[in-house]
Amino acid sequence: MNHRGFFCILFFLSLLSSLWGQKSALKKQLKQFDFSAVILPDSLQPDLNSTQKIARPKILAFVGNNYMRFEIRIAEAFKDSANPTRYRMWGRTRHMGWARTFIGDLYVLDVNLEKKAQKGLRKGWIKFKVLMREDSLSQGAAHYEGTLTCHFILTQNNQILYDATLLGKPEFKNNQFVGNRIPFDNRKAAEVCNWGDFRIPDCGDLDVGKDQFRPNEKYLNQNWRMYQLILTGNPSWEATKQAILEENSLF
Repeated sequence: MNHRGFFCILFFLSLLSSLWGQKSALKKQLKQFDFSAVILPDSLQPDLNSTQKIARPKILAFVGNNYMRFEIRIAEAFKDSANPTRYRMWGRTRHMGWARTFIGDLYVLDVNLEKKAQKGLRKGWIKFKVLMREDSLSQGAAHYEGTLTCHFILTQNNQILYDATLLGKPEFKNNQFVGNRIPFDNRKAAEVCNWGDFRIPDCGDLDVGKDQFRPNEKYLNQNWRMYQLILTGNPSWEATKQAILEENSLF
């Protein structure tokens, strides 16, 4: 190897080391922030210059290759005071008609933040490893493994907010989980289980909505019929009222 090639390799390794150092410093800096409000926002604020906020809709989710509807509600999420890279959560799930309580841990895997602020705001994303388990005494209970990617905003006041700035656009989505549902009594029966806000990641032909999530009619028998009725039915119809009551019964 000639001297020129040697110095090129040396420069490249030095550059990688510098970038790695910057990334490590960023991760260390962001550990001081609390991302609980991104994992579980009280409400969404599309325009940060306005006080208007909207309620966060229910999480959209499915289990299995036939896109069976899965319901999950996170009741509480908080940062572990002893470990800044760990978050705890609990809530309720419903699958195949069975409602269950779950607890879970989220571990920070990676984080990215824009270098330059736009109008005083810096956007970023944080990725967690998720380990979640339902009450093992409940029939058909399972545990869940996967990753959750959340998009956030860092304000001038060093406040971490859920990024809803693109809310209303067809492509908007956030808090995207990709993983598996693994029954306690049969690990070989593990099934894909994905969820997200406004859209579901890697959901094949389940979502046929152009402006918002809308389940494909071919999957309505996979527990999506009630959701579709609420989405398209007249609120004054008795069937729609009953569907809303049933929809909210888990929580």
